[in-house]
Amino acid sequence: IKAAKKSKELEQKRKQEEAARLEKERKELEAKREKERLQREAEERKRQQELEALAEERRKKEAEVRKKEQEAQRRKAMVFEQHSILQRKLAEDARKKQEQEEEEKKKKASEEKVQEKEQRTEADEAERKAKAEKLDAKIWNQKIPDMMEPTS
Repeated sequence: IKAAKKSKELEQKRKQEEAARLEKERKELEAKREKERLQREAEERKRQQELEALAEERRKKEAEVRKKEQEAQRRKAMVFEQHSILQRKLAEDARKKQEQEEEEKKKKASEEKVQEKEQRTEADEAERKAKAEKLDAKIWNQKIPDMMEPTS
């Protein structure tokens, strides 16, 4: 009986040890799986952060490219505007110069007409004087008939 009891106790002790060993293995396996899960999650978070960092970097580059393109467009527009202003100014200057030249031509033509008129007036005056002098000379050079001599 004692041997059976002892045998039963040993069997029970062995079962308890086996159960404790199995429980310990189960807990170790569970801890190992939990550790692997946490490690995978950490790796996934790290990968996600890297992707987000790459996306952010790409967005920054795109924003920089857009900014450069806008600056180039602004410069282009400014150059075009300056060119347009310069063209308008050149056209205005050319128009003013042409008006000035036309004004000078008119003035010159007017002065020439005035000069011609003066010359004609002077020539007419000189001609009239010459005619008057000629007439005077004719009158003064005319022979005065002698009153003593009868004319027939």
